[in-house]
Amino acid sequence: MAILTREEFKKLTKSEKNAVKKECFKVIKEKLVDKDGIAALQLLKPSLYGFGGFGGGNTGSAKYQTFANLFTSAGTKVDEMKLFQEMKIGRKEANSLVKEIIRKTEDPKQVKWIAFDPEKGIYTCVKIGDMPKDWTGYIKPVEIETPKIDDTLI
Repeated sequence: MAILTREEFKKLTKSEKNAVKKECFKVIKEKLVDKDGIAALQLLKPSLYGFGGFGGGNTGSAKYQTFANLFTSAGTKVDEMKLFQEMKIGRKEANSLVKEIIRKTEDPKQVKWIAFDPEKGIYTCVKIGDMPKDWTGYIKPVEIETPKIDDTLI
């Protein structure tokens, strides 16, 4: 990978800049074999060290990982102002991330059930694992297997 000056980088097209950024992230990720080092970089600057992509909404994104890592145990509370100041996300995006955490966590024992109190502006990890008994928030969609219909009778 060639070293570019700031001026050279500015002259690149958007797709060329994205290719350079992707290559940089690959090099950084290869050099940081320690997962704690990668997590630390993601916490410091989520927009730069999102190795799976930019923005929120997928499990590889820096915002998703950073948001999920804030809730380390049941009872953990995070103020929405802190989210806005540190991650530049508002209520709408945070609620989307909560849904993504519930929906995309594959291991049922690792699901973080995060509730939001709109009056206080606090996100709380209610439980990690099985769904709480009094849960009124987002529920993971259930796939239902539908029976096959014999269309020869129609």
